[in-house]
Amino acid sequence: IKATIWQFEDFEKSAPYPPGNWAHDQIQSWLVLMNEDESEYFAIGVHAYNGEASSWWLNLSWATATDGWQVTTYPRAQGWRSLRIVVHPYTGQAGDVEFYAAPNPGAGNPPQYVLVGSGRRRATSGTCEGVPVTRVAIGANPRFVPQDYIANTYEIFWYDDAIVTLQDAPLRCPNPELRFDADGDGDVDQSDFAVIQACFTGADGGPFDCSTCRCMNTGGDTDIDGDDLVAFEQCASAPGVAADVTCDDGLPYP
Repeated sequence: IKATIWQFEDFEKSAPYPPGNWAHDQIQSWLVLMNEDESEYFAIGVHAYNGEASSWWLNLSWATATDGWQVTTYPRAQGWRSLRIVVHPYTGQAGDVEFYAAPNPGAGNPPQYVLVGSGRRRATSGTCEGVPVTRVAIGANPRFVPQDYIANTYEIFWYDDAIVTLQDAPLRCPNPELRFDADGDGDVDQSDFAVIQACFTGADGGPFDCSTCRCMNTGGDTDIDGDDLVAFEQCASAPGVAADVTCDDGLPYP
């Protein structure tokens, strides 16, 4: 999933009001992807609250339900900027969600995006699949403001050109073209067999470790069993002998 939007701000407020004057002094304005009950979310924009360090007021921030809010070194400025969230297939690692920003490049020029954050996704219980996000929003949401029960913004923002796209993703495996090549050296040999052997759970014996065993699963289920070993054997080559990269074609995405 790739969500992109243009955001304009005045940047007339870059610091909190004096302590005690404004109990809910904050600036909240984001691009957000989330699931239906808002228990999973990915956000990028301005997240500044009274009492926080100046870096939160001067720079963009990003958040996931797993990582919480994180401040970046990407500076706020008056004018248009582009914000982008890219959601990859779940691995449980940082980088499953990437956050980008780009300044206004001027008419006729493509934006030059900078990676400003790498976050994690939550897994659907008992699987190696991430919680699906099905909603996109702009603005702010008090559920995602840990410091308060409301979401104010003492700053004016405009939004334009929101685009959300879906595209097929390569396998998130050491060798994206061959899932059983666990060490990414192009062959499927004894060292790779040692990985599937360590991951083996037997039929209905899962769940397996998503971080190390996901690519050895060929049935779209929650175990590593005899069916997966059979598929592995179809791809087996020998040390230093390139395996057929089409041997796992047609198998479910791990």
